[in-house]
Amino acid sequence: MEKELKILYLYPDILELYGDYGNIQVLKYRLEKRGIKSTVVPYSIGDDIPNFSDFDLVFSGGGADQEQGILAEDLIKYKDNIKQAVESGVFFLLICGSYQLFGKYYKGVEGNIIPGLEIFPYYTEAIEDRTKRCIGNTIISTNLNGKEYKVLGFENHGGQTFNVETPFGEVLSGYGNSFGDTKEGFFTKNVIATYLHRSTTFKKS
Repeated sequence: MEKELKILYLYPDILELYGDYGNIQVLKYRLEKRGIKSTVVPYSIGDDIPNFSDFDLVFSGGGADQEQGILAEDLIKYKDNIKQAVESGVFFLLICGSYQLFGKYYKGVEGNIIPGLEIFPYYTEAIEDRTKRCIGNTIISTNLNGKEYKVLGFENHGGQTFNVETPFGEVLSGYGNSFGDTKEGFFTKNVIATYLHRSTTFKKS
């Protein structure tokens, strides 16, 4: 029987900062090259409620503060559903704003609080100076299934993420979760959360 992966793509019409859809395109291409069929199911506000546990992979891209505020109100309705999917082993790939939303909260420049899903213990706070951002090409080193990889991507965020107990990787060039941080992203056995945009490239060290 041919292998098939079912992918849930969250808010493709809203969370599409810096062409995050490219991650889906690259993922489908690489699966096809391995003889694995994939089905991508989009979900956005107003669609039928998805059962997150029915999917093999959940992908969510990046967005600015305004988009996060809108989506936080929608996502919170599925908090228990999402938490159950994470605990049951569904794989999640979360980029930038989505990474932040799975933490405790996001605090904006004006002090406004956007509640997170509280699936993980980290939190994000924006610095007051809007001109200061972690921006540019970034390279990190990470270990996946016992193999060392270099991951290349582009980041652009004013929010500074703290209390990350298990980072995605070690920063070799560029910024991390916050200014001066040598660690980037968040990683558990079935969740990768990162600030790296574009069709992120994995290269064996």
